Amino acid sequence: MATTEAGRTLTVARPTTLSNGALNEHYVETLTGMPAVARPIPRASVAHFLVKALEQPERYADASVGLALAAGNR
Repeated sequence: MATTEAGRTLTVARPTTLSNGALNEHYVETLTGMPAVARPIPRASVAHFLVKALEQPERYADASVGLALAAGNR
């Protein structure tokens, strides 16, 4: 991805199947493809990631991030 013509940077969150579970901070992020263990991720965990991406723009600027709940977590 590239910075838009308006000079804005983008971060795309690509979660696996969403669930309505409680926040679980033990999720997997990958910048290529989807996480190997593609377990459903709570919406609250995706929101947690989005806040983290806003707080760490240098890490997530112009990135497409696959998200899934880590193995062994429910």
